[in-house]
Amino acid sequence: MLICPKCGNQNPLGRVFCVTCGSKLDLSRMSSEVVKESEKQNWFLFHWPKLLYGLLGLFLILAAMALWPNTQALGERGADLKGQQLERQLELARMSLRPGRRMSLPMMEKDINSYLGLKARKWGITGVSADIAADYFTIHVVQTVASVSIPGTERVLEPKYSYTLVCVPSGNAVRVSKATFGRLTMVGPLRNAIVAKFAGLLAREKEWELSRAVQDIKAEKDKLTLILGK
Repeated sequence: MLICPKCGNQNPLGRVFCVTCGSKLDLSRMSSEVVKESEKQNWFLFHWPKLLYGLLGLFLILAAMALWPNTQALGERGADLKGQQLERQLELARMSLRPGRRMSLPMMEKDINSYLGLKARKWGITGVSADIAADYFTIHVVQTVASVSIPGTERVLEPKYSYTLVCVPSGNAVRVSKATFGRLTMVGPLRNAIVAKFAGLLAREKEWELSRAVQDIKAEKDKLTLILGK
């Protein structure tokens, strides 16, 4: 507040003449509290754009760290031939399964990864891999968004994203206990969208009609076994 030198009335900042007596106000007669408050306000008004950009930059850095793709493949992978053999094995099981018949279909981790590698090329995906552990398994997908050439250089930028599903067998079904996009855990509709995205990839393959005949799923270290029956 500005203190009037004539009548002592306190006037709001920005006034030139006293609202009570009309005398010209003297800026030097501001109270010490007003001076301190004015300095605080002026500092904030001067620095708030820097503060805002700093907070925005920090948010973007944290978001980039959380969403940064993990491009390293999971598990062990064998030769492409093993993937082709597993594909034929799945298709043969689908065609040969009859009502009243029950069969066990063991699949080694390296063969599963060979199979997924073949499918990744077919699906136009950078990479799909699996890690089979005791009582659960993990699926990891890496996808290149686009290839962008840098003008004037031979460099090509290929931004990627990745998502991971931690799957727990439960009887004849699989429960997804965790889904991440990059390194950020997804929940609710976002989690369901990631699960549906990968399930949609498998649904393209006719051999995965076999999933309707699955009665039990067993996960062991480096091995996944399907118990099939009708």
